[in-house]
Amino acid sequence: MSKDRFIPFETAVTAFVFAVTTADFLYAVPKLAKFFSKITIPESEHSIEADLIIGYAAYLIICWVVMVHLYLIPYTLSIAIANKFKIFHSLYFIGSAIVAALALRELVFNLIPFADVSAPHLAVCGGAGGLVCWLIVRRKTGQQAVSRSGTKVS
Repeated sequence: MSKDRFIPFETAVTAFVFAVTTADFLYAVPKLAKFFSKITIPESEHSIEADLIIGYAAYLIICWVVMVHLYLIPYTLSIAIANKFKIFHSLYFIGSAIVAALALRELVFNLIPFADVSAPHLAVCGGAGGLVCWLIVRRKTGQQAVSRSGTKVS
């Protein structure tokens, strides 16, 4: 592990946007799929389909905006800790995202409409966001994956 690695601001922002977007899709898609499976659309009403698509997009945007605001402070703290202590391991990013997702669970339920997902689902969303964050940070900081035998993997 190199001691001179550092996560620049631009990389941190890029990773945050992609991580929140990944978590948002994983969070919202199963909920909306269950909602859409209960709706029957008459064949003569094509405008209802457009309204449903607009509603789906609006729900994704609402979830994304709430997640950005909720997880900005925990994310900033985790990046600062990673830079301070030179932690660039995947388990750190995944674990901190899961902890943040579960710690802020009650706020998510109060701020996002129809939010009644389980804790394991929220943990999967956080873990996926943490994994995406780590992948972006690893690529942008020049870290190469290393196999168990110690050889570099491209």
